[in-house]
Amino acid sequence: MTLEEIVAEVSKIKGWFSASEMAALYPYVKPLFPNRLLVELGTYAGRSTLFFRLAAPPIRIITIDICKKVWTDESIAVEKIWPQVVAHGNIFAVEGDSAEIFPKFTLPIDFLFIDRRHTYPETKIDIETWGSLVKVGGMIGFHDYNPGFPGVVQLVDELAKDPRFSLLTAVNGVAVLLKNS
Repeated sequence: MTLEEIVAEVSKIKGWFSASEMAALYPYVKPLFPNRLLVELGTYAGRSTLFFRLAAPPIRIITIDICKKVWTDESIAVEKIWPQVVAHGNIFAVEGDSAEIFPKFTLPIDFLFIDRRHTYPETKIDIETWGSLVKVGGMIGFHDYNPGFPGVVQLVDELAKDPRFSLLTAVNGVAVLLKNS
């Protein structure tokens, strides 16, 4: 599928993952080899999950979300991942808190996508825990790298200066780091 076709399909799912964010991530997701593992922290209804699946069909995706929280700022209930997203195959939706799931998770990760709490402390915990499972040469993507989420911006900017990581991109609301060591 072309990026334009992927955007059209993904746009059928509700959420906050824009066409410009998809375009920024596409060059990093598309070349993932078959059976590589992408782990997504924070799913909502599966908009970004479907993007990952359509951009790199042969990869395996594990997406983790608590799925039952209420967004107090908007007073809307978060729904479970849409069944038509999971129906695309190679997607395993796990309901639960990623902090509670992490101790039981042992698979090496090729691409970690963090779109969870958006605060500095919570995102830092995600890097210290889930980031430890990312293979050397693997990537870590962040959603909401923008001034509206200063904790995400602060942490990504700090990691970009850390020799263990290299900043690949920080544009259109997303950032991607390469894990060097």
